[in-house]
Amino acid sequence: MVQIQTKIFGTKNESVIRDVLGDISNEYIFDGNSVFRRIKAPTCNSCGAQMAHNGFNTYSKKNFGSIRIGKYKCQNCQSNQEESKSFWLNSLSQIKDFFTSFALTCRNQNVSYEGIAEISEFLIPHGKDYFADLCGDSLSKIDIPLMEIKGKMPILRLCRIPHFF
Repeated sequence: MVQIQTKIFGTKNESVIRDVLGDISNEYIFDGNSVFRRIKAPTCNSCGAQMAHNGFNTYSKKNFGSIRIGKYKCQNCQSNQEESKSFWLNSLSQIKDFFTSFALTCRNQNVSYEGIAEISEFLIPHGKDYFADLCGDSLSKIDIPLMEIKGKMPILRLCRIPHFF
């Protein structure tokens, strides 16, 4: 499990950070400056020398949050390397999956997109267009098999008895 320095965060937020970082190995740390990095810098892929910690890059998602990912620099060949941000991308994917499921369930109950957007204000605020796009994208991925019709096909007309041709 990742080591978390709680000087700034306090123990109150430690469990939330642990949930987000998941089952990442013990060689990583989430330090007091909110930077996710390895405790011991990796070796250079080019020359094999030990790299040095060299700041961080910040990645953010509107209305969700941001993360600082540690980066390293080799003192010999001057090459740069950055930690994997896969856990961040997985978290964003899980949030999107949650909101897709939430929006489809609401639409199934005849809640308007405006209503879904108002409810989402209690969680992570998004507009009605966001939910309309999520539902549209999700529904467009459904593969509906073609029906094979044998025999006569009924033609339905409003206020009339069905006719067969």
